[in-house]
Amino acid sequence: MERLEELDDYLALPYPRIVKEDSIGTPDQSTLVVMFVDTSSMDSFRKSLYDLFNRSHNNHPPDGKYLVLVDDQPLHMHGAGLAISLAKYMQHLGIIFWCLAGRNGASMYYVLAMAHELTYYHGELNFGVAFDREKVAPIQRMKLVAQFFVAFPFTNRIESDVMKGIDYDIFMDIMHHLQLIPVLHHIVKSDPRATIDKFIENLYFMVVDVLLTRRSVNHTFLSMVPIPEPVFYCIVVPRQVNPDFTQALMKPFSKEVWLGIVGWFSVVFIIRRFMRTSNPLSRCIRRLLRWKIFASTYSIVLHVISFVLIESYLAQITSFFIVYQFPSDVASLEEFFATNIPIRVPNEQEVFLDMLEPKLARTIRDRAIDAADCPEFSSRCAHLDSVTRAMYTINHIQSNHPVTGRKPSYVLQEMIFTCHMWYLFARGSSVKNLFELYLQRMYESGLVNQYNRQYEQFIENPRKNIIVDQLIGFEHLKSLVIMVLVGWSLSVVVFLVELSARFMPRMVRRRAQGYRTWLRR
Repeated sequence: MERLEELDDYLALPYPRIVKEDSIGTPDQSTLVVMFVDTSSMDSFRKSLYDLFNRSHNNHPPDGKYLVLVDDQPLHMHGAGLAISLAKYMQHLGIIFWCLAGRNGASMYYVLAMAHELTYYHGELNFGVAFDREKVAPIQRMKLVAQFFVAFPFTNRIESDVMKGIDYDIFMDIMHHLQLIPVLHHIVKSDPRATIDKFIENLYFMVVDVLLTRRSVNHTFLSMVPIPEPVFYCIVVPRQVNPDFTQALMKPFSKEVWLGIVGWFSVVFIIRRFMRTSNPLSRCIRRLLRWKIFASTYSIVLHVISFVLIESYLAQITSFFIVYQFPSDVASLEEFFATNIPIRVPNEQEVFLDMLEPKLARTIRDRAIDAADCPEFSSRCAHLDSVTRAMYTINHIQSNHPVTGRKPSYVLQEMIFTCHMWYLFARGSSVKNLFELYLQRMYESGLVNQYNRQYEQFIENPRKNIIVDQLIGFEHLKSLVIMVLVGWSLSVVVFLVELSARFMPRMVRRRAQGYRTWLRR
């Protein structure tokens, strides 16, 4: 392979030819493509490339290793210009591993192109140099243009000029090792759909080199590096933070118990009214109640049931007013969909819903409302979010209720979707494989896991506000005042009923007597 003598038969073919599909040695290469290009002029050079790749558009794997052969004299005279022109064409096709060599195999060229600058290598033909992921080229001090948008915990802007995040730390470590100069461009997510189109367009036309923030979109026409750890998505559910003191009076008992109490007192009331009538059945009931054993048993059972109900009710009411008991948070999707809480679904999340299980996606769409009708983390609707962003917002941005201390939102324990993400590089990016190599080494050394643990601890352990010598204020006495007012109100109602029961017959008799006296006159 050093002098290319075995490839003479292939050079006469008018299209690229795959020489071997198994390993050709060290470094391990799966596919080697050899082609001959006419370099009599730049026009013929471009036309030859166009004809070769368009004639075999299904036969040039992007991950293959391309050896482009030209005549020795044009290579010697215009090697750098030919390499730069070939680099632009290979970048358009998304081909990374290639080199330009003479037919006698004496020397070779290849180019490393960035968004704002490029550099080329010229030396002896060496497959280990040309097709290895760590190409020997002077890329030090070159500018690498990276775009990003705020997405905690991957890229997060703490202050106006301070960046933090897992992806930011990973890329800064790699660029520091490669001695590249980072140039960062912040994309403001005003319109999510326009934002996605913008950074895809920038990568496709190589306005920038890389999207610093990982994405779950899969664009096969871009160079992508997969990320091992998945991202979990959940439903963020609003939570009741203000205690409903009026509803608390009905809370201690379930609907079944309340119906049982009402039914029991209704039966007792009907029996007592029926006993006042004069018929054989009422007389039988009165004789039965005069029987001491039955009467005592009836009285004991009635008083025990009344005592248990009253004490249970008062105990539950007292417990509620002391510790502010709330309904327990739902944990599963089945429990959540049993409620009537709507779900906020922006237009850009329609693509995300298509990736969910069909029945789940259909259920979410049935109760979906527009994003303009309800903001994120609102008390009127739930919304879809990643677990990391939701936990960060709840623990560090949302404030606790001043009395109950509860957060207004929580994360549903059952996840709705798990997806893998990618780092997106410009099409045919020369540094994509270098980043992939060093990213693999960072995972193997445990450095990425350390970054992840730092942010996981930051998410799971929110800052706690310690209040020393807190005095009791009027807001803490609200429940006590309501309880006292309810007791006084009931006492006044009972007192008025007793007065009415005592004085109403006298007033009726007096009016009847006055009416009879008036008739006698």
